[in-house]
Amino acid sequence: MSNRDIRAKATAIRESTDGMMTLFLAPVLIMVLSDILDRMWGQAGIVLWGNTVVKNGVTRTIHYISLGPSSLFDFLVQCLLVTACFQLIRVVRNEKSIVSFKDCFSLLDGKNFLPIVVTILLKQIFLYVAAFPTTVGVALILLSFYNSIFILEAPVGYSPDFSSLFNLTNLYLGLILMLVGIVLNLYINYGLSQVSFLLYDYLDKDMYTSPFKIFKQSWQLMSGNKWRRFLLDLSFIGWFIGVILTLGLLRLYVFPYYWTCQALFYEDLIAKNPLVFSDEKTLVTSTPT
Repeated sequence: MSNRDIRAKATAIRESTDGMMTLFLAPVLIMVLSDILDRMWGQAGIVLWGNTVVKNGVTRTIHYISLGPSSLFDFLVQCLLVTACFQLIRVVRNEKSIVSFKDCFSLLDGKNFLPIVVTILLKQIFLYVAAFPTTVGVALILLSFYNSIFILEAPVGYSPDFSSLFNLTNLYLGLILMLVGIVLNLYINYGLSQVSFLLYDYLDKDMYTSPFKIFKQSWQLMSGNKWRRFLLDLSFIGWFIGVILTLGLLRLYVFPYYWTCQALFYEDLIAKNPLVFSDEKTLVTSTPT
């Protein structure tokens, strides 16, 4: 199935399934709330790395990394997105024709709670570790800017010094680390992109034993398909810009479409890998179409 076919089928499913927008209402509202709290939190977070700059009589402490409320909210959003995707799998497989707000919470209880939380937590840790070079790189870039040209609350007549900016080792090292972190995070993110859907099937078939087995199978499924998945995501660039312009509210419309595409992408991978839920140690590597 091509990406164009996936999008066309996802459009048809979204339009014919009642309750698609309400299914994602909880994670979208939490994401909006997280954005608001982040702006209010500012530099009141827990400072993990700071630097004091003194220049022309102005003292400024720069907080590069702070732990705000968004960390907890991000994890909660990921859990809710996973359970929403569980419902989408059922819709795609014609096992459900109606979804609702409460369906987003339906599998966060009983025996499924711990496997979902542990699996998503470990996945998020892997992604945070992969993104750490980017975090350090951005901090170094900010350090070079603050030390060279940018002084908040500067006295009247203060003239910033641009001459040393591009001679700073911190700037070059920061740019390199930022780019390495972005590439590494994308690579690992796409490798683990099928974890949510695999988790549903493992729980549904009562085969769940370890998150690491799911991580490994996601990586195998995505072998040769990362670029194809990237192109599918890239086709949503216009929608993502719209999400930014609407302060995240457009997610209510975009998420049902986007995540249905991801569910269909997963179904296509599974169709090409019939051994995925067998006891075989290896999968048949799917080839992009």
